[in-house]
Amino acid sequence: MNNDIKEYTTPSGEKRYKFLIYVGKDETTGQTIQIKKQGFKTQEQALESYFKYQLKVVKGEYVPLSKRRLHFEDLYKMWLKVYKNTVKESTYATTVRYFDDHILKELGNEYIDKLTVLKCQQAVNVWFNDAPHTYKRFLRYASNVLNYGVDIEVLKKNPMSKVIRPKLNEKQKPFTDFYSKEELNEFLKDAKEYNFRYFMFFRLLAYSGMRKGECLALKWSDIDFEKQTISINKTVTTGVDNRLYLSNGKTKNSVRVLDMDSETMNYLSQWNSKQKNNLIQLGTILNQYNFIFPTINSGIT
Repeated sequence: MNNDIKEYTTPSGEKRYKFLIYVGKDETTGQTIQIKKQGFKTQEQALESYFKYQLKVVKGEYVPLSKRRLHFEDLYKMWLKVYKNTVKESTYATTVRYFDDHILKELGNEYIDKLTVLKCQQAVNVWFNDAPHTYKRFLRYASNVLNYGVDIEVLKKNPMSKVIRPKLNEKQKPFTDFYSKEELNEFLKDAKEYNFRYFMFFRLLAYSGMRKGECLALKWSDIDFEKQTISINKTVTTGVDNRLYLSNGKTKNSVRVLDMDSETMNYLSQWNSKQKNNLIQLGTILNQYNFIFPTINSGIT
């Protein structure tokens, strides 16, 4: 066994491997340069990585991170690996979209050691013009990446921290774009004649106040016809690559039991019977774990 490969145990009790390679001394600071890598699940993986870095050192190709010229996008990719393990998949997917659609377009190709407050301000101004209501999120995430650079000592300071945040001079307008009771009834009447499934979905939204994702996540086990209640305990969320999956509610208040009117519950009972008949024709049966509004390809995981 290579003596430079060490076995260790994580706080959760899992066995992992690590190694340390001495590279030399930094000519400017006199500090020792070492390559430290850990987290390998097998000794073979650690050994493969060990020899790869040893070869780079021998050929003089290894450049310490502190010596490399990093673009903002390089630093972002390093930060993203750490960030991914701290948030839900849906939050991670949204963050990646922010970077792909906005942040990297303005800062991705900038060298972080040349990134100035002026350049950051110009980027913020573009984000404000493109998305005045959400630009602060782009600013915050870009700043998080640069703060990470400071933490790992590839940056001395975060220039994004000194930008001026534009203010949106817009009076809050009262929301009036909703159906009247008569318009809602007319819409539901037309939906019922067109497609009972669509009618049932919008009827539930209108008479329960639940969110779309909560409605799509409902299973028949969440319906209590005797007590005329619906249990809300999960939601359908969009993850990486637009993958749909079930997740718990965002807050404690998201988990709740709704008292429903008898007419809506009656329509739900009708939809239950229709779904049973449809499944029988397909050679299967309806059970309590079936979704009330299943997707065509059962893509919810």
